[in-house]
Amino acid sequence: MFASLVTCTYSVNAESADPIHFSSGVTLFSPLNRTYNSRYLSLNFSFIVGLGIKYSLNYDIDGKYGGSMPYVIENPEELHVTYFATGLVKLPELSEGSHSLTVNLLASPSSNHIKPSYADTVYFSIDLTPPNILILSPENRTYIAANVTTANIPLNFTLSEQTSKVSYSLDRHNNATIAGNMTLADLSIGSHNFTIYARDVAGNTGASETIYFTIEEETELPEPFSTTLVVASVITVAIVGIGIVVYFKKRKR
Repeated sequence: MFASLVTCTYSVNAESADPIHFSSGVTLFSPLNRTYNSRYLSLNFSFIVGLGIKYSLNYDIDGKYGGSMPYVIENPEELHVTYFATGLVKLPELSEGSHSLTVNLLASPSSNHIKPSYADTVYFSIDLTPPNILILSPENRTYIAANVTTANIPLNFTLSEQTSKVSYSLDRHNNATIAGNMTLADLSIGSHNFTIYARDVAGNTGASETIYFTIEEETELPEPFSTTLVVASVITVAIVGIGIVVYFKKRKR
């Protein structure tokens, strides 16, 4: 049942910026307590092996037995009290959502420093869905700017999840990072386009729809036609007309 000190299958270079060190002597490099954007992960670990101790390593995934954890010992021909070993196990395809992985270790014979069994668990998630971005402003429309050559338009948007980075591209220029809602300042008269990009904590990147909008300068309207002048002209014409009618009536008499 137990693997001997020199049992090995293959080697792996286990590296990570934030490994988890278990009291069993197992150091876990992957998976860790974090969110991943892939269904395909590896159980990447290192292990401190004691001289004369037999070990059995296996793992459970989401509470079900996953399989054994074979490892290879560095310099097994040398005589040491402890040896360094590494292992790499390909995990089964994982669904999107939350998961747990438990590393089980059995040791024989046990002592004051070595327990007969250990079980250490990590919790992680699989996130394959990019953030959804909804731009509230600007809109696909024409904006009128009054007597100016540039305009300021508020940029307002919402995100469907927590993000690690948000950026935007105005008129297809290079992306600029932003912290949240802001103002698009000094926009020139004419046509513009705008897109927002967001990356979530798992590394998925989403893009908003591209907004197309136009800024037009307000044009001066002609002077309103004087209704007073029109009324006065009508009255004048009416009076003249009445006078002509009276004149002709007098002549007929």
